[in-house]
This record gives sequence, structure tokens and C-alpha cells, in this order.
Amino acid sequence: MGPNDQPQPTQDRVTFGTAFEGLFRTYGPVLTDAALQRLLELGVDPRKPFHAGYPSDRWHGSIRILAEEHHPSLAHLEGTREVGRAFMRGYMQTALGRSIFAMLRILGPLRSLRRMSRNFRTGDNFTETWLHEDAPGDVRLELNHAEVPAFIQGMLEQGLEGVGAQGSSVELLSKPSDGHTAYRIRWKV
Repeated sequence: MGPNDQPQPTQDRVTFGTAFEGLFRTYGPVLTDAALQRLLELGVDPRKPFHAGYPSDRWHGSIRILAEEHHPSLAHLEGTREVGRAFMRGYMQTALGRSIFAMLRILGPLRSLRRMSRNFRTGDNFTETWLHEDAPGDVRLELNHAEVPAFIQGMLEQGLEGVGAQGSSVELLSKPSDGHTAYRIRWKV
């Protein structure tokens, strides 16, 4: 599948329970009553073991709820970005996340980014990525969807720190109408 291919139909997109585990590893202990009620209405119960997979709209809804309920003083995009950072911190604490990040720290930032489609596939069945290496420590990462670009930005920021990138930054370049999202990622080499 290339960047110009048609995206997978939304109803077939599944986010795996391991992603929810990472998200609620951080938020579960501090979940507000209002957030819990909204999550239950969405069909996600973070108090119980997670299912193997959920429709991706429940994942996106969970992110939106956590941003609104736990980061109300931040603008929506910044709150969503913070949920992405928190997700990655929680994911790195899961059994799967610990093993993946042990390997990624050895690989370093560039080789970790080169395998982003595989990295994302531990959390869902639909994310594809394309990496464009523009200069040492300067790449563009394109994703085949654009549902939560600020979340992905925060996740990438925290993930780069987790793989040992020094002086890293992630800039959202575009959220084009074709559903793809692009980021500029830089770090010191």
C-alpha cells in the first residue's frame, strides 16, 4: 500500500487492547468520575481487563474524553497532545512496551522511525507510515490517517525521548484532505 492508495474503511479499523492498556496505565489511577461515566457510555470500561480489540472510533473517543476531562485548562489540541505523551509513558510501562522500547533504544531514533508501521501495528490494524529522510536528524513521517494528529504528535515526542533522541522536536506539517498526516521530526545527531 502506497501513500496514494485508498485507506481502510473505518468500520474495519481496530485498536488493540494493548493500546488501551497503555492509555489507562497513566489515566486509570486518576480517572475522574465524569471521565469514567463518559468512557462507559462509549463502551470502554478501564476498570476491567481490556478486550483484544475495539473499533477505532472508541479509541479516538477515549482520547477526546481524556483530553477534555483531564486537561480542561489546555486548548483542545494541546490537551490531546498531552494525552499522546501520557499514553506513550504508560505504554512504555506495559510488558509489550518495555520489550519494544528496550530494542528501540538499541536501534536509536532513525532506525526506530524507519520501522514505524511495525511499531504502530502493535496497537492497531490500520496505521501505515512512510519515512522521508531529508538530512541527518531531519525526517518527515507520513501516516495514512488523520483522526488525532495532536495525539500522534505527543506520542512521537515522548517516544523519541524514550529511544534516547537528544534535542528532538515534532512538528505537525499537514492534515491534508486525503486523510494523511505529515510530521517533521528532528533530533541532534
